[in-house]
Amino acid sequence: MGNRPVSDSLEAQANKLGARFEHLALTLGMVIHGIDLKPAVTPEITAFIRRVLLERKVIFFRIKICLP
Repeated sequence: MGNRPVSDSLEAQANKLGARFEHLALTLGMVIHGIDLKPAVTPEITAFIRRVLLERKVIFFRIKICLP
């Protein structure tokens, strides 16, 4: 990966799934945007999240809280 936060193949997979990354540091920590965890998560999304976790070690998801 060199000075890139994620590998080219992971970046390509994110683009395919409509996900965006918010890098928290060069080699550790990332927020994943654009992945809806509310419905049943597909095996493709699960594999993607696992790949991100293996490369970045720490991942976060932003959630929207809807109050009545």
